[in-house]
Amino acid sequence: MTDVLTVIPARGGSKSVHRKNIQNLGGKPLIAHQIAASQSAVTVREPVVSTEDQEVAAVSKKYGAVVPFERPSSLAQDDVPIIAAVQHCAEYFSNQGSRPDYVVCLQPTSPFTKPQT
Repeated sequence: MTDVLTVIPARGGSKSVHRKNIQNLGGKPLIAHQIAASQSAVTVREPVVSTEDQEVAAVSKKYGAVVPFERPSSLAQDDVPIIAAVQHCAEYFSNQGSRPDYVVCLQPTSPFTKPQT
C-alpha cells in the first residue's frame, strides 16, 4: 500500500483573524475539519499537525491528529512559506526512519476538503 504523510500546518498567530485555526466553524474548530478529512481518506497515515502553539497542538490532539514535535518559531513567522513547514515535517519523519511515498499538505483554511477514497 502507498504510504502518504498528511501534514496540516497551523500557526498560532494570524495577521487577520485572531487564532483562526482554532476558531469555531460549524460546531468545531477550523483545524478539526482538515483532521477529519484526512482521517476519512483510506490511503493516508494519521494526520500530523505542525505547529509552534501549545493550544493549537492540544486542540489538534483532541480531534485525533498527531503532534510529534513543536515547530521551530523560525518556521512560524508570517513571511515563511508553508512549504518550509511541510519540508521540516517530512525531514522529521525521515530522520525517524520513516520515508513516505507522498506528502500531502492540507491547509486549515480550506475546511471543505473532501477525501477521495
